[in-house]
Amino acid sequence: MWLLLAASFTSTVGQFILKKGMAQFPSFLAKGVNFLQILTVIFNPLIFIGLAVFGVSSIVWLKVLSQSNLSYSYPITVALNFLLISAVSLLVLRESINGYQFLGMIGIVAGIALFSLN
Repeated sequence: MWLLLAASFTSTVGQFILKKGMAQFPSFLAKGVNFLQILTVIFNPLIFIGLAVFGVSSIVWLKVLSQSNLSYSYPITVALNFLLISAVSLLVLRESINGYQFLGMIGIVAGIALFSLN
């Protein structure tokens, strides 16, 4: 379970850093694919760090896959990612979450609890 948490946590941190970095590029690919623009974005320090952290998350995920059933690990990890990213979006990025989204998060927590009873 600790590896699942580590994979979800590093994925969330990576996504948060990528989101902060992409705030500097609001019109990214607005006029179609531009190779120079893609390179500029990739080598932006925040984007580069975010991709690196996301890469660490992928390595942790590979370790999870080597030790557990995909049918168990993947749903739990996706649910944890959803909850963690929603929390970061609300608390750190100051994005809004409506009542339906909040009820959905409660449903996810209940689903994880039921799913984990095995």
